[in-house]
Amino acid sequence: MTLRNLCNYFKGKLWEANEYNLINHNCQKFAAEVIKILKAIRINDRDKIRRQEKRILPNCIISALWDNEDLSVINTIGRIPILGFIFDTFVSDFIT
Repeated sequence: MTLRNLCNYFKGKLWEANEYNLINHNCQKFAAEVIKILKAIRINDRDKIRRQEKRILPNCIISALWDNEDLSVINTIGRIPILGFIFDTFVSDFIT
């Protein structure tokens, strides 16, 4: 996809700069929409560790990435209560 095609996709969809709303965080929603369109994924498994992603990314972007990526054991385990915390804390340090 070219940058022009991407820009044309958003024409007339309330994504203009004057439509930005700090309270609604629609810049994050815009980024998540771009991730979905481009089918962006994370390459490094370390970036998929739940504790890591929650610290640096908003939920809507995590969700968009999760939808684009193949099923990841690392990310799936991290979403399981208690077990995920233990995995993220101890085992994830060995993932390069």
